[in-house]
Amino acid sequence: MINFNPKLKNTFSQIFSDLFGCFKNTLTCDNKVGTSSVLSTFFKFSLTTLLFFLFTTQAHALTVSGTLYSDEGITPIASETIKLAVGTSTPPSIHSTTTDASGDWYFTFSSLATGTPVVAWVDGNASVRGSIFTKSSSTVNSIPDLNIYQNRVIISHEGATTSTSTSIRDLAFYDNDNDSDIQYNASSTAATFDVNAGNKLYINTGKLFIPGGEVTVYGNAGSGVDGSMHIATDATYLTSGTTTLAGNLSASSTALVGNHGTIYFNASTTGKTITATQPIGNLKFGGTGTYTFATNATTTDITIDAGATLVAPADNITITGDYTNNGTFTHNSGTTTFGNEGTVWTARSAAEANSWFSVTYGNGLFVAVSNTGTNRVMTSPDGITWTARAAAEANSWKSVTYGNGLFVAVSADGTNRVMTSPDGVTWTARAATEANQWTSITYGNGLFVAVSADGTNRVMTSLDGITWTSHSVSAVTWLSVTYGNGLFVSVSYSGAYQVMTSPTVALGPPGLLPHQMLGTPSPTATACLWRCVHMI
Repeated sequence: MINFNPKLKNTFSQIFSDLFGCFKNTLTCDNKVGTSSVLSTFFKFSLTTLLFFLFTTQAHALTVSGTLYSDEGITPIASETIKLAVGTSTPPSIHSTTTDASGDWYFTFSSLATGTPVVAWVDGNASVRGSIFTKSSSTVNSIPDLNIYQNRVIISHEGATTSTSTSIRDLAFYDNDNDSDIQYNASSTAATFDVNAGNKLYINTGKLFIPGGEVTVYGNAGSGVDGSMHIATDATYLTSGTTTLAGNLSASSTALVGNHGTIYFNASTTGKTITATQPIGNLKFGGTGTYTFATNATTTDITIDAGATLVAPADNITITGDYTNNGTFTHNSGTTTFGNEGTVWTARSAAEANSWFSVTYGNGLFVAVSNTGTNRVMTSPDGITWTARAAAEANSWKSVTYGNGLFVAVSADGTNRVMTSPDGVTWTARAATEANQWTSITYGNGLFVAVSADGTNRVMTSLDGITWTSHSVSAVTWLSVTYGNGLFVSVSYSGAYQVMTSPTVALGPPGLLPHQMLGTPSPTATACLWRCVHMI
């Protein structure tokens, strides 16, 4: 492969044009040198020798070149000093040049060993900072387009992501400790990579950054670049440590964020945004800043610390892991989807430190009952903040359900072992059919059904939750009952039969009430019969 110095291309083109003109017309060459044909012959021979020397020399050289921009590739900056550190020796070799009117700069080398670390940066101007890191992929390939963006720390490497990547260990070869104009520090021993305030960490297009440690982008001024991170088109960021950002996070729709650690946002200013359509792993929000999802997002865990505010996207955010909120979460009229419902749990404070046995939901209210304490009922509109309520009696309330506009609870002891409430707040004592240890109650198909652990008749039913009818069933310790798919089902923790079922629809004469028809095997039966299931 032949690599010409980019600044000599035009010169070479002119020389070749003149040379070929001489070869075609000796007189033309004579006229150019203004002497005899003998001299022109000598001139042609000398020029040919010179070009051959230049050509063969350049054939074994490579260039490292780029352009300095005040933004991300649009507006060039002229007349700035560019320095280049090349890790071919210890300490690295340092080179210097100046950007031309087009912002271009370049360096020429005879060769660079494969994997050689290279960093280019703007030197000597405190108002213009910028750097880019790369690694060579070949001993003969030039490194073009090593563009520097002002106020960006760009992570790159030569070659495809399948063959190479960049790490903190690579970056540590030359950093702010060596030249204060470089905007970052990298420590291979501490496994830390720190980007100075006022800058954006930028993972270059199509490149792979695997830090192998903690990454921190400092800042808090509130500008678009300060404390921010951008993962460009087809770029990949793979980390198992903590990435701390004081600014924004933006990832291209084709970028991959393999975050197996945590991305921690710690700004104390508002207006921070998160733009990432691909899954971005665990997120934590701290400080007193406000963070807004600019696009639909998928995360693993989300933790919001006290003082921080997170605004969901207007459409959808999916949380596949744990959700913990001690700050402020604004739904933004969008949808929050939990990808693994039932495994995401957050501790909440009860109204009192009682032994809470059962909870139900109805008419926009959660209602729980307890078998101990001063107030043995508590209610909550959201399941988070609870209010203590007085029960009808200080009984051992074991179960509560909601149906037909009424909350109904049952107790294992007390004078009246049923209580009802239309609103979950004010409760009225009701008489049970027997003084049994009523353990569970449910509602289905227009009927309340309760089961007991003892007594002569261990099932009772009611159409309204107030007037109850007893039913004889197998004398085992029935602990729970529910309704679903057209069937009441109850379970016991002991006995030959530990499951019993009863349908809610059966053939019978017209005019029979649902509780009279319950499980009716023939038109003449009026008792409630349950089918017991023998446990194998």
